[in-house]
Amino acid sequence: MTKTILYLDQNYISYLTKARLGIKIYPSVAAYYENLYDALHEAVKENAAVCPVSFFHREESELDPRIAPELYRTLGELSCGTEFLFWGEILHRQTERALRQFLGELGGAMSDSWREAFDEDPQRPCPSPARSVDNRPIDPLVERTRSIKVLYERQVEAPVGDLEDQRRVEAMRLIQDFYVRPLENALEGKVDILSRAGLEFISRLLKLHSQLTQAVTKGAATEELLDFFTSARFTAVPFADIYSSLRAALVLDRERRTKGSDLNDVSIAATVLPYVDVFATDGHIKQLIQVLGLNRRYNVRVFGSRKADVLALTSLVEQLGKKPSPGA
Repeated sequence: MTKTILYLDQNYISYLTKARLGIKIYPSVAAYYENLYDALHEAVKENAAVCPVSFFHREESELDPRIAPELYRTLGELSCGTEFLFWGEILHRQTERALRQFLGELGGAMSDSWREAFDEDPQRPCPSPARSVDNRPIDPLVERTRSIKVLYERQVEAPVGDLEDQRRVEAMRLIQDFYVRPLENALEGKVDILSRAGLEFISRLLKLHSQLTQAVTKGAATEELLDFFTSARFTAVPFADIYSSLRAALVLDRERRTKGSDLNDVSIAATVLPYVDVFATDGHIKQLIQVLGLNRRYNVRVFGSRKADVLALTSLVEQLGKKPSPGA
């Protein structure tokens, strides 16, 4: 049996945890999350489903220290120890594959291998008892997360054109934030954990380029890398495609006030959509994913946070958890 891979955002994890603990949440939805938790628990036990953990779960759980241990327990029960790699590593692995394609190397074709996003195969049987999620402290990132949310909420980004124009701008911003700014920070002596990661990734790209082309000088490699980053090969990288598309749609939506959580929601979608069968997120991100056609492009069923979505997701999971009849 092939497992269905579901990603539940932190809002879902929080409600499921509170429902499991009997902590009072909105009475109108409490029973629905209790039923969803029971269905998920059964489907995971039957090796019919798995709900991987991500960096974003850890980051958000640390922001709620009162119930963080219980959030980790819920994540442990539903993940079978399956965890996404750090989002930057996933982006970089996708970028390396795209660079191989850009340089015409055979073997650089699109692959849906789990190795691009996970350390272990999510289809492996769930261990019994379920492996707990290691509660690794990420204190240095907690304040950074809070400050980024505040800054993002205050940010007013003027649109530069239509959706495609804005999408190209957001792709360039992603390159700047992830590859260029870490180098600038290093030159200024301001290197944090994310800057170190960015420096490592750009070094790996330069090394890969040299290996593939036997580039004589680093200057030649750097120039060709710039051509790659401004090409359609890079904007088609799944993370860059999803991230820039959603960011562009948010910028162009002048009717809605920017929320501090938007940036995380976009980054989560960009990280997990290519590797999951089901994505449970908030209603606005669900709507944008469907309007942009990202659910069809990456073959993902998307659920929001409304009662109807929770009921529909519960029904789907209940079907997954049913044992096949003898002889089936």
